[in-house]
Amino acid sequence: MPVYGHLEKFQKDQDWGRYIAVLKNYFGANGITDGVKKRQILLASVGLETYDLICVLVAPLPPEEKTFEELVMIVQDHVRPPPSKIVSRFRFYTLSRKKGESISSFVVKLRQAAQDCKFTDLNEHLKDRFIVAIGDDKIQARLLSLSDHVTFAKALQVAIAMESAQANTEDIQAAAAASSVSGASAVCEVREVHSTKRDQCYGCGGDHYRRDCKFKNAVCHACGRKGHISRVCQATVRNQCQNSPPIKRNNQSKRKSVRSTHLVEQEDTGTISEDSELEYYTICNVSSLKNSAIEVTMEVQSRDLTMQVDTGAAISLISKSTYKMMFSNIPLEKFKKRLTTYTGQVIKVYGCAKVDVKYGDQRVSCLPLVVVEQDGPSLLGRNWLAHIRLDWPNICSVMQDRVDDVLAEYPEVFRCNLGEYKGSPVKLYIEKTAKPRFFKARPVPYAIKKKVQEAIEKNVQLGIWESTDYSDWAAPLVPILKSDGSVRLCGDYKITVNQVCRVDPYPLPRIEDIFAELRGGQSFTKIDLHSAYSQIPIHHEYQEYLTVNTHMGLFKVKRLPFGVNAAVGIFQRIICNVLRGLKGVSVYLDDILVTGKDDREHIHNLENVLISLRDSGLQLKKKKCSFLQQSVDVLSPLYHLTKNDIGWRWGNAEQEAFRRAGDLISTSQVLVHYNPDLPLRLECDASPRGLGAVLSHKFSDGTERPVVFSSRTLTKAESNYSQIDREGLALVFGVIRFHQYIYGRNFTLITNLKPLTYLFGREAASPTMASHRVRRWALTLSAYDYNIQYKKGKDNSNADALSRLPLPDLPRRVHTPEELNLVIRMLNSSQVVSDDAIRRETRREPILSQVLQWVRWGWPGKDPGGVYGPYYIRRYEISLKDGCLLWGSRVIIPEGSRGAMLGLLHDTHIGIIRMKALGRSYVWWPGIDKDIEGTVKACQECDKHQNAPELAELHPWEWPSVPLSRIHVDHAGPFMGKLFLIVVDSHSKWMEVKLVSSTSTNVAIDALNSIFATHGLPVTLVSDNGTAFTSEEFGKYCEKSGIKHIRSAPRHPSTNGLAERAVQTFKSCMKKMEESLPWSVRLNRFLFKYRNTPQSTTQQTPSQLPMNREIWTPLSMIQGDLTTRILRKQEAQCKAHDGRVKTRYYIEGDQVYTHFGGQKFEWVPGTILSATGPLSYIIKLVVGRVVKRHVDHIRSHHTTVIPRPNDDEVVPEPLLNEPPPCFPVEIPPHSPAPRVSVPRVSAPGVTNSPEPSVQVPEMTATANITATPT
Repeated sequence: MPVYGHLEKFQKDQDWGRYIAVLKNYFGANGITDGVKKRQILLASVGLETYDLICVLVAPLPPEEKTFEELVMIVQDHVRPPPSKIVSRFRFYTLSRKKGESISSFVVKLRQAAQDCKFTDLNEHLKDRFIVAIGDDKIQARLLSLSDHVTFAKALQVAIAMESAQANTEDIQAAAAASSVSGASAVCEVREVHSTKRDQCYGCGGDHYRRDCKFKNAVCHACGRKGHISRVCQATVRNQCQNSPPIKRNNQSKRKSVRSTHLVEQEDTGTISEDSELEYYTICNVSSLKNSAIEVTMEVQSRDLTMQVDTGAAISLISKSTYKMMFSNIPLEKFKKRLTTYTGQVIKVYGCAKVDVKYGDQRVSCLPLVVVEQDGPSLLGRNWLAHIRLDWPNICSVMQDRVDDVLAEYPEVFRCNLGEYKGSPVKLYIEKTAKPRFFKARPVPYAIKKKVQEAIEKNVQLGIWESTDYSDWAAPLVPILKSDGSVRLCGDYKITVNQVCRVDPYPLPRIEDIFAELRGGQSFTKIDLHSAYSQIPIHHEYQEYLTVNTHMGLFKVKRLPFGVNAAVGIFQRIICNVLRGLKGVSVYLDDILVTGKDDREHIHNLENVLISLRDSGLQLKKKKCSFLQQSVDVLSPLYHLTKNDIGWRWGNAEQEAFRRAGDLISTSQVLVHYNPDLPLRLECDASPRGLGAVLSHKFSDGTERPVVFSSRTLTKAESNYSQIDREGLALVFGVIRFHQYIYGRNFTLITNLKPLTYLFGREAASPTMASHRVRRWALTLSAYDYNIQYKKGKDNSNADALSRLPLPDLPRRVHTPEELNLVIRMLNSSQVVSDDAIRRETRREPILSQVLQWVRWGWPGKDPGGVYGPYYIRRYEISLKDGCLLWGSRVIIPEGSRGAMLGLLHDTHIGIIRMKALGRSYVWWPGIDKDIEGTVKACQECDKHQNAPELAELHPWEWPSVPLSRIHVDHAGPFMGKLFLIVVDSHSKWMEVKLVSSTSTNVAIDALNSIFATHGLPVTLVSDNGTAFTSEEFGKYCEKSGIKHIRSAPRHPSTNGLAERAVQTFKSCMKKMEESLPWSVRLNRFLFKYRNTPQSTTQQTPSQLPMNREIWTPLSMIQGDLTTRILRKQEAQCKAHDGRVKTRYYIEGDQVYTHFGGQKFEWVPGTILSATGPLSYIIKLVVGRVVKRHVDHIRSHHTTVIPRPNDDEVVPEPLLNEPPPCFPVEIPPHSPAPRVSVPRVSAPGVTNSPEPSVQVPEMTATANITATPT
């Protein structure tokens, strides 16, 4: 059956309801109806993290015992508790349609808000709220006129129809208006504006008396006289059918550009009144091939706005985007007139604003500014020009002629040929131990192969490259196609010379450094070097390192190429040295910026730069140079792309963003250059979203101009700060961000939160109960020389705006706060602790209500004692805030809320120490430490997830008296690409290693049969719980062969320590052998050496004990009895181990905790059924399962552990009469060791020894028997 769809695992940030909906669709598409199958698919698809969460939520039962529907509801209640019906309905009834929002989108929001309201009649409520919140008077009136029994669907249909009709009507009217203008475009009609009033002002033509005219002191643009405006000037007769000739700008006379003249109607109107009979205005574009637009900057509503001067426009206007970016706080009025282009196309008007304008010393109030929908330049029309006199001489006069003269004096700098730096050739710092790297040429695409060949020939002709027949170094050619279709040739040096060449550490200037160098400049010149890197020669000794391998052969590079890691620093160093000491100059690689305080100084600085470049032999590309510009674009793409989290992407949006940013930042009306002689002010502010900071200069006239702005978004942790902490963070952010400007000089720090002036004041010490965060910030600020001042929030608009619209940048290093924010309201908790609840409980509780009175009206002279004692001794540190008592910064919790607060503090089941630390950071009440200890000790979940107990005492395996009677087996590998089966004899430590193909049971049985064919069958076989040894087939094999199979306890490898140690020894020795030897040779060599090396326990070789002879290497017989040595060795190991552990024994019926689960186990309660060995028990769990566990994995549960009696202790009689809880242990009469037993058969070679044989410790690992002996 095919499977439709694909299930993804559930993520934390996803909606659980939507995930289950997708899952149910998956069930339906695949025909899955069985509940068990649904539950299995759910548990298999949610992911490991969500599965663990489900196991915790349904504990102590496993998830398999719950139905699919039960599991869905359990997780739903955990991740998203049912929303409050009251809150949902409140949101529904407060939802309104926004301005410009379509009815369809508003209905979608309305339906979403109604999902959790639980209305009995949803459509009725939707209809009521829809009519009330429609936000359109005409549509609302029409809907109210309908019958009360009208349905929501009918009301929605009527509203959408009216909305569509209104839009169609506007389009028809716009088309009609455009048609009328188009028909009359050939005729120049002068329409008269009739006035209905008798009195008309001769100063402006308005309907008011002369004494009330605001233009009585205005200067006429037409005649230059004072007292009237050009609209009513009698000295000039204006032709209504002609446009004024454009003003020719001297500095643009030699450029070919396009100038746009925007015409708004053709009659000259100084003002536009809504009572005027002018119905529509025509706007058009007239191109000029010689002159560029004339722009002026005016201060509109205290914001600098650059506008294009257009005397053919009757009105001044801006685009909608400009309005939202700069003047969104200004309300708009409805503009009743219609704007059309010269061809009759309608321009949609967004609204009209009344603004205050300042230009130089002139101030005009309530000028109309029309906002249009389309994007475009801001136009300065005749209605503003009638009130504002522009400084035309300053606008149109430049020193372009002087610039041309200077450029003509240095023609050798602007030659078309390639320049060559006259200084010393460049040397690269190559590592002395570097080995040559040679790479073959890469194929060149056929489409650009001809261009590549031409570029190579050009480089050879210019002397940049030189052909060579041989080179030890060669980098493959990388042709890069430019936007103009030409090819730039580069070498892939990152795989050759860059790996052995040291980077030149000469620093590149930051954007702040460039602004500081150019401070005070009024205009700027940008000089671009022609093929900048190619003008720097390379020393002949290092040209071979830069050889490029092409399809045309090898070429040595004789000039500094692109792609070499040291090229940037080398080039920056050379250009800085060439221009060192020159004023008003800043260098960034091949871009050289020149400025001056005025045009004369600018020209002088430019001439000095050209002289230095000429003397150094460098050439410029004149067409890429810009002279005496009000703004220049430099560094913006590079500066953006140097950010770590920004990928390389350059499109129209990026280009336009940089153009806009350059237009705004580069004007002196927005930013000023940093001046160390002017006072500095740093204004900072914070909002719930971000931080903002503005560094500004204060001038002698009292005005402030910003130097630099900065903002960033708050991190998730920082957004949880209180407002006072966020404001403090804003101060620290601003100080650190502008460290280079403010460090080492005095400045004024501005905040709109008055308490911060006391916390961070220079003269005031931080309160002793202040938080650690505030203390750290105070210590940071103490390194600076500042005076902190308070400023009202309404006066701190610059920083406030930045904090509310922050950049999406996060701090590069986010410090995790040491103090966790106390989460008062937990979604998954039935008990809620809020400030309102604490305030109410404080007033109701007799003790705290009395303390509250004392805090307000004064404490008694004597200690009242009793329950008031803890509060009285802290009386000087207890304060009141918002009706809640505080001890320092810790909230005093009333008795009725302490239980909920303890549950909140212990919600994540942290330990006693950490819970006390958390509680001490936020809350306090008498005896809080004891209450925390009791809460943690009584928590069952903490008991279930406790750490494992201390290790049990060492219990060694009994030493077999016969060789190969007990063997230990284990798999090794995959090791060096192969698998091995390792068998070790417990008596002699004889090792067998078999190379196997897999870990299957059949392969293991075959390997064992080959060993048993030589040594015979063992009595006992010990293994771990690998699949090869736990299979039914292996069990039958052992049973059939008469072998007693013992498996180690789960997750306790030391039980099979002999085999584990053998695997470790085998791997260690094999790694050290020569890899060139065949496997059979290495394996035989290892076994030969191992079997003839004396063991630390037996002091004999593994080959000597089973064979009762030496093989071929004569070894000296070790003096002394073997059994005694082994006994002493064993006792030493037991004492060393038992000194670190406690003995634990359990009897049948004991209540214990034991491990249960997979990799993420937990402690599960159970009951001891029986002992399977000295340190292993059978346990019945509360969940019904019966498991076998080692004592290391068992922990007591309110049960006293029975200690093992020492030799010199007297055992109580009742204890002696009870049956032993574990294996009986026989103690030889001559040996002091209590844990040895006498074997039934003596070892070969020691039968005549007067001392009995003893147990032998297995290598150095611990062992454990997990099967009950007979």
